[in-house]
Amino acid sequence: MAKAKTETTDKKQVTVSTNTTLLLKLGLQYQLESAQSSSPDYAGALLPALIGPTGSGKTQRVLAAGKELDLQVVRCLLATRLPEDIGGYPRVLVDSEYQKPITEFILTRAVRHAIERPSLLFFDEIDKARPEVVATVLTLMADRTIEGEMLHPRSVMAAAGQPVDAASWLSDETNKAFSARCF
Repeated sequence: MAKAKTETTDKKQVTVSTNTTLLLKLGLQYQLESAQSSSPDYAGALLPALIGPTGSGKTQRVLAAGKELDLQVVRCLLATRLPEDIGGYPRVLVDSEYQKPITEFILTRAVRHAIERPSLLFFDEIDKARPEVVATVLTLMADRTIEGEMLHPRSVMAAAGQPVDAASWLSDETNKAFSARCF
C-alpha cells in the first residue's frame, strides 16, 4: 500500500514539475511574441517567477526553458547585487565641445548581453534582493530599457526565489509591486 502512495506522490511531483515548466515556457513565449510585435500590451507584461525551496529545480527549469527557446540564460544572483549591477555604473566624462561634465552608464556584461543578443535574463534569489535592486528590476521589466538602451527584441526575463513570509515580503512597497507583476 505504501508503494502505491509513493507512486501517486511521485506522479503528483512529476505533474507539478511539468506544469511549472509549461507555465514558465508559456510566459516566456508570450514575452517573445509581445516584444516582437511591438504590442502595447507588452509594457507591464507579467514575469514568470518560480518560488520553491533550495534544490527544488527552479534554476534547472529556467535553463531548460532557455535552451528550448534557443536563448542563452544570463543568471543574475540578486542577493549579492547592487542596483548598479543591473542599471549600470555611472562614469562622469567631460564633454570636449562644451567642457561640461556628462554622465554615461557602463552596463554590466549580463545586461549588455541581453541588449545585443537574444537572452533569458534570470533574476535569481529575488527574495534576498535589496529593495532598490528589486526597483531596478521592476524598471527593466516595465520599460525593457536600461539607460536608454533597449533589450534585444528576443530577450525575455524570469525570476526565482525561495518561499518567504508573505506578510513580511508584502510590507515593502517595492516587493509588493514586484509581486503584482509576476505569475
